Amino acid sequence: MHPRIQELISYIDDRRRDLRAAADSVPRERWSAAPGESRWSVDDVLEHLVVVETRIASVLERHIAEAKQAGLAREMDESSQIEAMRLNRYVDRGTRIVSRTPLPRAGMSPDEALSALDQSRAALTAAIQTGDGFALGTLSAPHPAFGPLNLYEWIGFVGAHEGRHAAQIREIGEALA
Repeated sequence: MHPRIQELISYIDDRRRDLRAAADSVPRERWSAAPGESRWSVDDVLEHLVVVETRIASVLERHIAEAKQAGLAREMDESSQIEAMRLNRYVDRGTRIVSRTPLPRAGMSPDEALSALDQSRAALTAAIQTGDGFALGTLSAPHPAFGPLNLYEWIGFVGAHEGRHAAQIREIGEALA
């Protein structure tokens, strides 16, 4: 596995472990409870993450396939890139970001939500692996709030986005306590 892909997969896996720890800190019988009107429950947050991760997997898969067809170059740079991505800007809960997706309400059980997260991560990992060893920094796709991101940044965004929502889940747990 190329060092850049390995670094990013480690990063998103670390954020997933943090997300699971945050969710586990809230009693499962409270996952469907929202801390206020127009506020998300733990279930809502997890459903949102499944939707977003599934969409990003599709974006990566499509852009990588098209670029490989067009002769996408191999990645020659093995340097770390996490720091240069400034991923903390996505995690900062001091800045409110309104999702363009409607308030989730699929009503998944905790087990269904966790299973859906595992499935969306498997799809994302498969999409990432199709680009392993290719120059993904040369490809970009627009983010609705942050503008164009190269495909490495999109992968990093997944982890930072989960970090942001792990903090939100902790806030939900505190509000419901």
